[in-house]
Amino acid sequence: YALAAGTVAPPFAVRYFELNPWDSELAEEQPERVDARGPGVLPATFAAGTRLYTAVEQYVPALACTVRLSARRWALP
Repeated sequence: YALAAGTVAPPFAVRYFELNPWDSELAEEQPERVDARGPGVLPATFAAGTRLYTAVEQYVPALACTVRLSARRWALP
């Protein structure tokens, strides 16, 4: 994933993390982050049975903070 040169995008981020069976919660800084302000990489594939955490966040200037729009823990079949 990367934005084309000169592209303007809203300030959003996708965060993802591969969960281990013993992970009961995640520290805020733990998930990898790919955002609209710089290039990043999302893995193309994960192994079958992988447990993942994904979230989409957006910075809201009126609130002066990042708001989590959605989040999900899931396992690949």
